[in-house]
Parts: sequence; C-alpha cells; structure tokens
Amino acid sequence: MKILYCFTCVIISAALPAQTGQALTLSATDRDAIARITYAEAAGQGDTGLAAVVHVILNRLASGKFGKTTTEIINAKNQFEPATRSDGWQNLPALNPQLRSKIDTIINLILDGRLPDPTNGSLYFQNPAVVSRREAEGKVSKGLTRFNGSSPAAVIRDHEFYASIRSGKNTRINLPKIKSRPVQSWDIYGQSSANTTWDVFTR
Repeated sequence: MKILYCFTCVIISAALPAQTGQALTLSATDRDAIARITYAEAAGQGDTGLAAVVHVILNRLASGKFGKTTTEIINAKNQFEPATRSDGWQNLPALNPQLRSKIDTIINLILDGRLPDPTNGSLYFQNPAVVSRREAEGKVSKGLTRFNGSSPAAVIRDHEFYASIRSGKNTRINLPKIKSRPVQSWDIYGQSSANTTWDVFTR
C-alpha cells in the first residue's frame, strides 16, 4: 500500500492488522470524519491517545456491529459525544493541514499494519472521571461509569478503553437535552479567538 497524504483522493484501500482479517476501504469523507471526531475526542491525549480513538472507530467498522459505514458509526446517537452534541461530525471544525496530516498518517500506518492497536481490540472508551461526575449529577445513565464495572483493556492518559462491556440497560450515554446549534467561529482544537463562547462539550 502507498502512504498517501492527498486530501482529495477518492478511495484508499488497505487491510487492518492481521487480527481483524478484514479489508477496509476509506473514502476522503471517511478520513475527514475520523480526523474531526478523533481530535474532538482526544486532542489532549497525545499521539497514542489519538491513535487509540482511530483504532476504536476502525475496530467498530471491522466488527460490523456498529454500522455499515464509518460516518454511520461516528454519527450514531450517543456514541461519540462531540458528534451527537454538534448534530453530526460534519458540523465539527475541519482540521488544519498539519493536524489532518497527522491523523492521515496514523490511519495509513494502522491500515498498513504498522501501528499496533494500543487498545487491545477495544470497541468502547470513556473518560471515567468525567462520566463519574456526570453520573453523580444525574446527567448520564446510572452505572455508565466504567460501563457497569467493566474491566478496561487499556488505559491511555485520561481514557479507559474496553474490548467488551457488561450488558445492561445503562450502557448507552444519556446526554442532557440540548438544542443543536450551527458551529460558530470557534476552533475546538485550541486556536479559537478570545471572544469565542460556543463549546460543543458543555450545555
């Protein structure tokens, strides 16, 4: 497989590492969606944290249990909070070329089998400190913290990753009711102006 950095390429095909045994095809739109949601979820979690979120998305795609397309998986209600709060990944800010290149490189290395999965095959992740606080405040479903006491397959900075979670009624994020608003002139990735007030992560 050739490593490509062109953002206008239409289709890039490659296989995930051998453990999945499946081939994936990612379009430019897929890559854009992965890049935006990855930075929204893990901008402060280092390169390994970024790679971990990409792996979770691709693990879900390879599993076939979370949706048929990358964008369907990312936009599924209450699965990736930034996408749910902004009414779709496409409403999250586009990455600048430097950040986009970083995510594209991570994707290419994963698909080429040269970036092992630091999550050990995880399909779920959360920041337990944030979820625990919200659970105590009654803002999310009871038992959501650590997915009803599930054991993480990996811990990377603030995030815990889970290959499987305990079944039950309370394994889906129950976000507070919010009104969707169009994205304004802010930048979730730390380059916004001082007078910016809109924040996808708060009520």
